[in-house]
Amino acid sequence: MYADDSGDVLALNPKNSTTNAWILGDMSSATDATDTTLLQNGQLYSYNKNTGIYRCPADTRPDNRSTPPISFRVRSYAMSCYMSGEDVGNTHYSLTGYHVNLKLSNITKPKPPDAFVFTEEAEFSIDDGHFGFTPSGIPGQGPINYWLNVPGLWHRGANFSFADGHASFHKWMDASTLAINRTVWSDMVVPNHSDLRYVQSILATKN
Repeated sequence: MYADDSGDVLALNPKNSTTNAWILGDMSSATDATDTTLLQNGQLYSYNKNTGIYRCPADTRPDNRSTPPISFRVRSYAMSCYMSGEDVGNTHYSLTGYHVNLKLSNITKPKPPDAFVFTEEAEFSIDDGHFGFTPSGIPGQGPINYWLNVPGLWHRGANFSFADGHASFHKWMDASTLAINRTVWSDMVVPNHSDLRYVQSILATKN
C-alpha cells in the first residue's frame, strides 16, 4: 500500500536510521527496545496503527548484549537489505551483479513471490530495521559464506513475508543453525549450508 501511494517507491530501509525510514530504533539498545514511538514514527505505521504487530509473541529470549540483558523488545522484524537498503554483498565482500530494489517494479530477481521483504530476526542479531545478508559466497574463498544478520530461531524456523504479499514459515534443517548464539555467530564461517543457501535464494540473484 505504501508503494501504491508513493509512485511505486518502496519504504526506505537505511542502516542505523534515526529518521525517515520504514522503522526507527535499535533493538540492541535497552532504551529503544521498549519505545513504541519508534514504531509509530516509521513510514509504515499509518498503514496499520498497531504497535503489537511489530513483535512476535514467541520472541522472549533475553538479549545479552546489554547489561542487564534486554528481556523484552517491541520489534522482532527486519527488512531485507535488498529492499530499499544496501547492496551488502558489494559493500562487505565486493560481490557484483546484484541490485537493490527501490521500487516494486525493480523486484525481478528473484520475482515477487520468491523475494522476501520481512523476517523475524534473532534476539542477539536484531538492531536496526535493516537485515544485512550476502547473496552468495565470497570471491576468492570458494563456497565460504557468513551469517551476517541471523533470522529468528525460536520457532526452530522463521517466518518470511514476500513481495507479492504472502508469508510462509521455513523450518531450519541444519542442526548448526539452531545452535547459533551470540558467541558462535561472531565467528561463524559456513562452507556449504542448506539454511543459509535458502536465505540467499530469496534475497537477491544475479542481474
